[in-house]
Amino acid sequence: MKYAKENWAGIVITAFIASVIIYVLCFGENIYIQVHDNLDSNVVWLKMLADNKLFWTHGTTAPFMGGLDRDYMYSEFKVYSWLYMLFPTFQAFIIGYLLRIIIAASGFAYVANVLFEEKNREVKNLFIFCGFLYGISPVIPTSGISFASLPWIFGILYRLYYTKKKKYYIALFFYPLVSIFGTMGIFICGYLFFFIVLDLIATRRFKSHMFLGLICLALGYICSEYRLFYTMFFSEVESVRTAFSTGATLIQVLKDVISGVARGQYHSGTLHSYMIGPMCVICFIYNNIRYIREKRYREIYIDRVNWIVVWIVFNAVVYGINGWQPFKELIYMLLPQLSGFSFSRTLWFNSFLWHLCTAILLARIVKKKKAISYTICGIAFLVVCCCSATYNHLAMNLRYKWVEMQGKEVAALTYKEFYSQDLFELIKNDIEYNGEYSIAYGMHPAILEYNKIATLDGYFTNYPMEYKERFREIIAPALEIDEESRAYYDNWGGRAYMFSPDISYEASKWMGTESSNLYIDIDSFIENEGTYIFSRVGIANADDLKIEFINRYRDESSPYEIFVYKIAEEE
Repeated sequence: MKYAKENWAGIVITAFIASVIIYVLCFGENIYIQVHDNLDSNVVWLKMLADNKLFWTHGTTAPFMGGLDRDYMYSEFKVYSWLYMLFPTFQAFIIGYLLRIIIAASGFAYVANVLFEEKNREVKNLFIFCGFLYGISPVIPTSGISFASLPWIFGILYRLYYTKKKKYYIALFFYPLVSIFGTMGIFICGYLFFFIVLDLIATRRFKSHMFLGLICLALGYICSEYRLFYTMFFSEVESVRTAFSTGATLIQVLKDVISGVARGQYHSGTLHSYMIGPMCVICFIYNNIRYIREKRYREIYIDRVNWIVVWIVFNAVVYGINGWQPFKELIYMLLPQLSGFSFSRTLWFNSFLWHLCTAILLARIVKKKKAISYTICGIAFLVVCCCSATYNHLAMNLRYKWVEMQGKEVAALTYKEFYSQDLFELIKNDIEYNGEYSIAYGMHPAILEYNKIATLDGYFTNYPMEYKERFREIIAPALEIDEESRAYYDNWGGRAYMFSPDISYEASKWMGTESSNLYIDIDSFIENEGTYIFSRVGIANADDLKIEFINRYRDESSPYEIFVYKIAEEE
């Protein structure tokens, strides 16, 4: 009992991880995993690199989007990439999820040691539990380890500032192995530089050891993501990102700032607005009113919670102005290499900051009212379990499995259903598929890509502008009759899909119709070496397009019915 009391947070985490493993062992790939920005993209990109042995290659292309240069894709020097090199795709995804929890919880334990000199087991447990909550927060899975590592970089920089020990330089150089430059690293370096400048102004002393730490960190990112830096600074190929267009007004910017503070963003959802956010805001207001009333003005400046709240608001402000076109144009003028870059990802740090703020406040509360601290922890965990969010796989599986237990069917697809490997293996064998370029209609191209079918279409947010223009010729007929799709593609273009005003590509068990016209410039399709069309509905204008219907395919393991067409051979 004494051991359990002193290590209750670790026991909770161990029980949770064991439950996840048991759940996955019971259901296998028949579990629900978010499609958006996950199964439709990141998971498949990593699988393609593994399947085609492209992780360590140079001068090669990946078999999607007409042959995308491998250098645009994930670095081989990342822990998350290593999972997909070593394990089958599904297992790699699950291990990544569990590893994220362990890294986040241990990171918060490290931060507790850094911030509190006294060895208080209750405080340590609360920090570990907040790290656990942070680890299971609904963030974009492929960046999950990058998110989870934030407590570690925070603690390392904190230690370096006060101790100047050389081991922290080594830690900073190797830290990028668990972090992604484009989503986290560029901001970490920016925050550190900003801190060095503010510290110089406040103390009138230049901390050369912190600047050296910044250099070590930057070198680590350059070495681990050398492909990215090469394409940014030395490649003459224009990226599709340069054409990303936004048109937010100042009113919309203000709304986005408020929304950023109150709700966050779906890529980095904290669910803080349901519980920990209001608690932090109430404590922030109460403490500062108390400091002012008691004339303890210095406390306002040194209170860690105040600095965290300021940081949260700053991130939300940057998130808001990121959508303002004058800001985009300013960045393009000053730093053309960052044209199209999303500065909105400053908001991704708020998930860590809300949980860090919560941990610090709970550490204060527990010294006087233990029951309140533990009650807050329990409620916060229930919020994560029950509240829907884009990447809340915990709530998603609890909800959908409960519906299944009632004997009802849900429209959402499980991991196995989404990719339907058995069905596509049947199709490939029947048509004697041999690497020909294809397109998907009425479904995500990722489904074909996962099943080792090369595609002209695809989802990627950093590919050559030249290919975007070429693919636009293929889908021009669809864009001419669908203004929403035209604006979506021309102003962004991350999804080079076969658009249609009749059917959706979103994942669902049911299509709602059995046939639809395919809006395509078939000559452009042929010019780009397209051969096959995989469709979830019959193509009503197949004769007009002069494409040959091969067969319709079903398999008991899949909810799909796939219609396969091929460019008709000339007589």
